[in-house]
Amino acid sequence: MTTDLTLRSVVLRRMTVSDVPGCVEVLQEHDPSQDAQEWVARLGRDVADLNKGPVVAVVENLVVGYARTLPFHHDTESPPDAAPEGYYLLGLVVALAHRKRGVGRLLTAERRDGWSSEAPPASTTTHTATTSRRSYYMNRWAFAA
Repeated sequence: MTTDLTLRSVVLRRMTVSDVPGCVEVLQEHDPSQDAQEWVARLGRDVADLNKGPVVAVVENLVVGYARTLPFHHDTESPPDAAPEGYYLLGLVVALAHRKRGVGRLLTAERRDGWSSEAPPASTTTHTATTSRRSYYMNRWAFAA
């Protein structure tokens, strides 16, 4: 974990079109197999959609991470056991050099706190089978069961 002084140098803000290339660089550093053009288009659509609110973490004018969310609402084609309505954290990517320093925690907290005026109380669904991991996320982020 890093000191508070380092975390104070991280600026969180809504992603803009000019941030998209930096976000794609961070993504490709994590997974070089990702198609850059596809992600430029995808992130561009997210920026344009006011309901999604993607955010970036910036240090010294360099994008070092981003988080994307997606609002989900039931429609006539939703199965009866569909996920609960609300906002879902779709992607959280942090540059390798900035991992384990609290950037991901800041991005997640910003999106979680941003939901309060946009959606019902947050709930969590994790893609893990272990009770300990689910408990970790629920306790760490104060999500409701």
